[in-house]
Amino acid sequence: MSLIEPLRSRASFAVLSTQGRRRQGRWCWVRYAPFPPEFADEDAEPVRQSGQQLQHQPVELPQIGYAIGKKVGNAVVRNRIRRRLRPMVVAEASKLAPGIYLIGVKNDRAARISHDELHDDLRSTLAAASNARPR
Repeated sequence: MSLIEPLRSRASFAVLSTQGRRRQGRWCWVRYAPFPPEFADEDAEPVRQSGQQLQHQPVELPQIGYAIGKKVGNAVVRNRIRRRLRPMVVAEASKLAPGIYLIGVKNDRAARISHDELHDDLRSTLAAASNARPR
């Protein structure tokens, strides 16, 4: 079972653009938004909260998307960066707060720096994004 889910829905991207907060590291940036109440998992067992009506449990797994624009480079460079980021995000998945994450890089140098340097930058940027106060 995976610890993350892909970010696919238009509603998730809309939440990121309206409620998301952005944090920048040296090589990458992260936009994060906690799950809004309407993102409840409809397949989950309903739970009664404080004597109120039955409500669905919120989605627990973080949703992750990648945004690597054409300014970074051609398709080969963008895919190389995405392939480098995915295992790093999976390694950090257990530390991520539930919510929606969009991860991107600032420029093509992210494809050439060392694995450890990129991983350290991504780790600190993810932590800063999910621990920051909402706007």
